[in-house]
Amino acid sequence: MYMVGSIVTSFYTGSISKRTHLLWGVALGNLLNFIALVGFSLIEDCNAIQTYYISVILRLIIGIAQAFLCSSASTLLIRSVGNEKPYYLGLLTAFYSIAICTGPMIGALIYVDYGFKMTFLGFAAIVAVIAPFSLITLYYATKHVKDDETPNDKTDTSIH
Repeated sequence: MYMVGSIVTSFYTGSISKRTHLLWGVALGNLLNFIALVGFSLIEDCNAIQTYYISVILRLIIGIAQAFLCSSASTLLIRSVGNEKPYYLGLLTAFYSIAICTGPMIGALIYVDYGFKMTFLGFAAIVAVIAPFSLITLYYATKHVKDDETPNDKTDTSIH
């Protein structure tokens, strides 16, 4: 369900071009991540069937959040760095890959010591702390990006 949510939402998030809408996309992605992580922490008390269906819905929500976060944040970043787009796109991909590789390992270490509920609450707390910081950073880093810039400009052949 994660990929279904991500793919379906990506069709919409790929068409967002205004800077303010992209910032709202980052905010919505962080909020959905937080909601899903808190939701996962609560399913420990459910029976097997409830856990299955709630997990499917929460994975869908995380897929939607990922689509908003990755599309919006990467578009803002690429538009704001000028001629150094390949470098920053590579850097973004590297940090995303590091997060994908280390996240499950860190989650497993937390789970061993603190259990299922605290693992997800811990990650939700991390999102709650990092989300405002990322929004503020993106807001100030992209102040010079014009709202009327669109990725479909036929005269511009650079990567947006």
